[in-house]
Amino acid sequence: SDENGDYPAGSVILNPVGTEHSVWTKDGCVVLIQWDLPVTILGDTR
Repeated sequence: SDENGDYPAGSVILNPVGTEHSVWTKDGCVVLIQWDLPVTILGDTR
């Protein structure tokens, strides 16, 4: 899930360059994130 909604297994989400968003899950999951540019992690990452 993120601010834009919930996504089922196998989803591919492409966010525009320069956007900020949070990623979370209620039940747990494996997330593959690819960043093309250096990023800054904001807030608590636990």
